[in-house]
Amino acid sequence: MSQYTIKPNLLDQIEPLVSQIRLFQEIDSTNDEARRVIKSGVSGINLIVADAQTAGRGRRGRTWVSPAGGLYMSFIFPFQKDLIHPQALSLVAAISVKNSLQEWSLSPIKLKWPNDLLVEGKKLAGILLELETSGLNNHVIFGIGVNYLLTGDQKVKIEREVTDLNEHAENIPSRERVITKICIDLLDNVREFVERGFAPFKSAWNESDHYLGSTIVINDGKSEKSGRSLGVNDSAELIMDSDFGQELISSGEVSFGLQKNSEDN
Repeated sequence: MSQYTIKPNLLDQIEPLVSQIRLFQEIDSTNDEARRVIKSGVSGINLIVADAQTAGRGRRGRTWVSPAGGLYMSFIFPFQKDLIHPQALSLVAAISVKNSLQEWSLSPIKLKWPNDLLVEGKKLAGILLELETSGLNNHVIFGIGVNYLLTGDQKVKIEREVTDLNEHAENIPSRERVITKICIDLLDNVREFVERGFAPFKSAWNESDHYLGSTIVINDGKSEKSGRSLGVNDSAELIMDSDFGQELISSGEVSFGLQKNSEDN
């Protein structure tokens, strides 16, 4: 067995909160397993955790490199009613994971709209939110990947700059403690979202927004637009101040843009 294998007996705090915990040493994708679980008819909140993924996915179908040394988990939440602004749950999840990891990180963790966690501009964690319908229930799958303890070689093989929790924690917590903390924080925040919507989370996001006040570029896969980021609104949309006025962004990739000279028109 791998040295990274999670010890089920150390997840005791989670057991009363979920219907079932499924642990894998290696799997294609925890989100794909979540879809299989839903289609099998299993009910309730389910947690799936893997030491490594062979076919991890990110947003827009991108490959998520998922070697042993990371934390890969998916939560299945059934909802019996239509959700208002379900895409906002991606931001709720990012805030939850950020708050969990900040307990151990000595460096500030920033949020990149709509689903990434960064430390010093390097990716620490990411969220993949997917919706699945089965019978009368709508299911939200929260895919969460955390760079926990990666080797130098593993970091080099990832196409973008990444960091891990080990780099920023004085004493790295056990994998089980991290999973437990994320689970508890996410469950609490999802319940609050169901009751009150995204508005209670807006300030928490904007306080940690990596791009707040900066010139940004939005790429939706077809075109690009730029402007100054003003944070998010009560619906979790990104507010951008452009030459055409304030625009609300509900999808796309965000990156830093060139700062416009004040003398330019």
